[in-house]
Amino acid sequence: MTIAFKVVKFRVEKTSCSDIFETKEPVEFRHKIRLDEKDNRVVDVALRSFKFEVLYNGAVEDFEIGGQQISLRFDGNGHDSGQVMLRANLRPRKQVASTDPAWQFQGEVEALVIAELEPLK
Repeated sequence: MTIAFKVVKFRVEKTSCSDIFETKEPVEFRHKIRLDEKDNRVVDVALRSFKFEVLYNGAVEDFEIGGQQISLRFDGNGHDSGQVMLRANLRPRKQVASTDPAWQFQGEVEALVIAELEPLK
């Protein structure tokens, strides 16, 4: 059994704090990802690191965090490849973010994709 790791980097573009930022990045391994007993690919994705900053009218601001969300998901599209899906949101207190569209966030997220590969033949 061979375990393979891939780092996938995302750039989170300026997004309103009242919205969710969504994007995807491709990932490919050198060999086929192993199937488990239910024919599911043995692969998962974890949050490696993130850095967000909040902007108000384009300038970086400090604020009291009202909520943050980062979710990652692997979506396979072949025997040895797929894409990592990112959903992210950062906002000040809900009353502030929902009433003032000048609040935005941006940043970076790194995901770690972990896959069990089929044995070499």
